[in-house]
Amino acid sequence: MSIVRTTTTEPVEEEKPHPRWFDWVEKNSLPKHFDFPRPRREVTRWQKRGPMTRRDWVRFYRWASKNATPRDIPPPHCSDKPPAKEEEGKKKKEKKKKTYTLAELLEHAAQMSEPREVREKYVFPPEPDYPYAPKISLKEPPKKDPGRPFQPIKVPKWFYHLENELEFWSTLRFPIIRGALNYKPTANMLRLALPRMVPPVRQHCPIPEPPVEYVAPRRRMTYRQWREHLRRLEYLAKPTARPYYVEVYNYVY
Repeated sequence: MSIVRTTTTEPVEEEKPHPRWFDWVEKNSLPKHFDFPRPRREVTRWQKRGPMTRRDWVRFYRWASKNATPRDIPPPHCSDKPPAKEEEGKKKKEKKKKTYTLAELLEHAAQMSEPREVREKYVFPPEPDYPYAPKISLKEPPKKDPGRPFQPIKVPKWFYHLENELEFWSTLRFPIIRGALNYKPTANMLRLALPRMVPPVRQHCPIPEPPVEYVAPRRRMTYRQWREHLRRLEYLAKPTARPYYVEVYNYVY
């Protein structure tokens, strides 16, 4: 009897070719290493490492003999000579303070308080009198229409007669904007423009009629009236007198 061994061969996966961007990712995905060389320090001739040479010592001695030697102390201002006898006898004259009177002090203060260049007081210019710019829309601010503000009217200072004044104001005409001529007011504006009715047409409640009886205004009491008023209150505060019940109460108790 023969045994036959069967072997199964697993399929070998073929390596797929890398895409075109694979090499770029492998190159640029690694972290960068910044290697900056440390700058070399250049030492001066006095910072050299190691012992100084003979030439350096000679150069240092020349510098020290010129810049490291002590300076000559200058002579003092006062001389060493002893003072003369005449100078010792002289006394310093004390400066007497000058006294000023009150009038001189006030005059000096007034002179110092005056400015050197006197300037006139600044007068603010009058504020321009612009006409009222109507607010037509609630969403937009009031705009200044072209042609405004127009020049104000020239009113004469006085009128010689009443008829002249009435004629002036009746014939006066103001410039009107063209947009105002074509404007159509809303129903609410027309309702608000009507004269106010007092009392209103639709009354909320009937208005009470004034009282017929006349109530005299209250006046302040005199001392006598106030004393009588207190007596009256004290009398009214007591209980009412009932003689029948008082006799029964006294008989029983």
